[in-house]
Amino acid sequence: MTLAIVTTEPKHIRELAGNLRDQDREEIIAFGMTPHKALWRSYRQAMMSRTALVDDAVAAVWGVSGCPFGKVGRIWLLTSPASERVKTAFVREGKAEITDMLAIYDELRGYVDARYYRAIRLLDVLGFAISGAFPFGPLGAPFRQFTIRRH
Repeated sequence: MTLAIVTTEPKHIRELAGNLRDQDREEIIAFGMTPHKALWRSYRQAMMSRTALVDDAVAAVWGVSGCPFGKVGRIWLLTSPASERVKTAFVREGKAEITDMLAIYDELRGYVDARYYRAIRLLDVLGFAISGAFPFGPLGAPFRQFTIRRH
């Protein structure tokens, strides 16, 4: 099994849109968007976006958006079931990607569905501070904010 991190291309977005993990899809819907729209909007607005390939299949796509002269980057991550096959390597690569993003921004910030326990656990392992749940988005679904600051 091989894991490769590459710059995101439109074909990666199309593949992931058709193969999101169920809880990623539910999180997007809870935020009031469709998976297709959320993926394309995140990709187009990203200052940088990367894709994890497991044996050439898209396992995850993530990125960060915001003004490069600003202090806060808005971070996002969406996964497919293939991400489960490389958990340890995914955490290692995730920490390296966060370091790269923190070289641009003083702080990274995002939101996660409060019911998405796997994602919350990953964010905790990656070193993010995670708030309590609060209503968020147009549907008022329970979300939690996660942040990490440059040291």
